[in-house]
Amino acid sequence: MSEVIDSVAQATGRPGNFTFSGMPVTRVKQMASPGDVGRRTAEGAMITNIMQSFFQSNRSTPPPIGNKASILQALLLMDSAVVKDRVLASDNSRVQRLVNSEKTDTEVVNELFLASLARLPIPAEREVALHHMESDRTRGAENLQWALLNSVEFILNH
Repeated sequence: MSEVIDSVAQATGRPGNFTFSGMPVTRVKQMASPGDVGRRTAEGAMITNIMQSFFQSNRSTPPPIGNKASILQALLLMDSAVVKDRVLASDNSRVQRLVNSEKTDTEVVNELFLASLARLPIPAEREVALHHMESDRTRGAENLQWALLNSVEFILNH
């Protein structure tokens, strides 16, 4: 559904770049119909595929009954450039701003958890995340946000 795409954009600090009626918009929810995302661009096609896998309705009819998690949903989120590109430390993403800041690794981990899951990590989660950031702060932060966005908790919360 569009909520998944908009939540990924919010968590990563990398909003969408869509045009609706000649006006720039940053969220799928701002469009009249999910079909307005379009398939003209590679990202638009990927976004449409993800929304369809999450049983996106056309807003004129109710969504299908039985919206259940599927392997297709998981695979699309894990391998989609919609997620993979947004977690990179580039294009003013949240990860880029955090790793280039004066924040400690613990503060970076905390902010990524808050932005992605709306909660702080438990001690065991923090320990694992900090361990991965020790050798490469940037790569560790990118991997952490990717893992958070691909967690069941992220999908259930958003």
